[in-house]
Amino acid sequence: MSQELENSLLKEEDRAQLIHYLFDRYGIKEAFWDSWDFIKRKEGLWLFPRGSYELSNQGAEESAGLRLFSGTEFPYKVTHQFGLFCQEAVKKGTIDADHESAVKLLKREVDLDFVTQETRPGYYLIQYEGKFVGVALLSRGKWTSQVPKSLKAQLPQNLSIRNLR
Repeated sequence: MSQELENSLLKEEDRAQLIHYLFDRYGIKEAFWDSWDFIKRKEGLWLFPRGSYELSNQGAEESAGLRLFSGTEFPYKVTHQFGLFCQEAVKKGTIDADHESAVKLLKREVDLDFVTQETRPGYYLIQYEGKFVGVALLSRGKWTSQVPKSLKAQLPQNLSIRNLR
């Protein structure tokens, strides 16, 4: 194993802590992560198929993999990609939004107010009609959109969401 891989692959005890947190917070079973490696980089944790990081590290672009978490230490912040990648495995830690609230979340408006009994601070995956639309943070009793600014910039001003089932 290369020195760079040893420094980048999340240590087993840190991996176990993260997986336990993801089960506690989002209900994602440990087995979901069995075929994946968590790679620690300066901007967060990236996900690679188990054993593929060393191959991709030999000349591949630095952006290979999928960044699921931001931050440099636990607890990490879940990213929009986390919600997209894990939406089928998530069993809790979600909020069902109505159309108006989902649009506000995507537009990163400041007056978010989800109808929920949740009071536990942290990141929640917001769903509209059963589909993931974004991440919101509940902190000090206020909701804050965590939708990436780059995604918001791509949205039309007259955004409307419709479910294509």
